[in-house]
Amino acid sequence: MLSSIGQLPSILSFVCAALSVIIPVLLSAVLRSMREHGDPPWKRNRRG
Repeated sequence: MLSSIGQLPSILSFVCAALSVIIPVLLSAVLRSMREHGDPPWKRNRRG
């Protein structure tokens, strides 16, 4: 019987964990940028 203590997770686990952080951050930045450039002038002035 193999012991799982001391074994690292697979590379796929690390890649998926990194993507689960990177994708939401990038998506948030893109959507924020689109919102700033897409707002009409009266909304831009009100926000300050």
